[in-house]
Amino acid sequence: MRMLAAAAILFSVAPGLASEPSASGEDTAAEPSSVLIPLGRTRLGHFTVDLHLDRPVLTEQDSASRREIPVVLDTAASHTALRGPVAEQLNDGAPFVLDRVAHSTTGEFLTDTFILANADFGTGPRDILSIVLPGPDNTAPGSEGFLGTSAFDAERVEIDFTRSRLTVDPRLQVAGDLRLDPARGIVVGYATMRGIDQPVRILIDTGSNASVANSVLAGRRTRPDPLQEAVVEGVDGQARLRSERRRLFGGLQVGDLCFPVFWATVLDVHAFDNLGWTDEPAMLIGLDILDDARLRIDYESGAVDIEGVTDTACERAG
Repeated sequence: MRMLAAAAILFSVAPGLASEPSASGEDTAAEPSSVLIPLGRTRLGHFTVDLHLDRPVLTEQDSASRREIPVVLDTAASHTALRGPVAEQLNDGAPFVLDRVAHSTTGEFLTDTFILANADFGTGPRDILSIVLPGPDNTAPGSEGFLGTSAFDAERVEIDFTRSRLTVDPRLQVAGDLRLDPARGIVVGYATMRGIDQPVRILIDTGSNASVANSVLAGRRTRPDPLQEAVVEGVDGQARLRSERRRLFGGLQVGDLCFPVFWATVLDVHAFDNLGWTDEPAMLIGLDILDDARLRIDYESGAVDIEGVTDTACERAG
């Protein structure tokens, strides 16, 4: 029996909150420039950026306080989110009131918002609308939270998973194979798949180390399911869903990313219901597929491009 950990994160708070921009300290009149930000990696495979804070905090990983913490780069998070103990130290001593409903991959949880002031992940200090992660558990060990869409202004970025780097450059060209959901700010779109006679809804989730297909998509396949166990854990550490269905899929194409054969856990997680995808084939695409890809996002227009790099690059005619 194979154990598969999928720390998949999808945030969606109130739509009005999701649309609030961060307040950047950048000089918008400056000449266009490129910023290259190296990415770290946790033992579960999540990509992280170092977030510089305006004051030192204590974390569960260190006995001494620090001004820099690792956070997971998460394209399925509308909000930047920090673990409770760290968020409390950055909230000027004000207690959190957990009365706002947020959605993760596995279900709903209660949270509160706060402004993460003068935070810098490599492009200069900015104020970031953030939420607090309740619960004692850390679903992404080696990090203190997640860097979501609320951290970005009208910027163009490229995530190169093969080179473990994030590039912020206003000159990046982004055609728009996928898009940012206008209400949630998360990366969504359509894929084609061999044997499936209609487009497959997809969520690009860099906060998940494994891909998940819903039962509608799995029901279109005829191969028997192998008996392998998978565990999908929610952001608050409270909801754990188990599946014994792992299915072999093939012929996936998303933009210029082509994946000939891959395994995915079959599970009707809350994210599919929250996005309104319950009755159509849908898939959460995680890092097991994205590891050999590049992703470009234009946070101003909402356009998103994806391409395979080596083995997953699509063959071009002619």
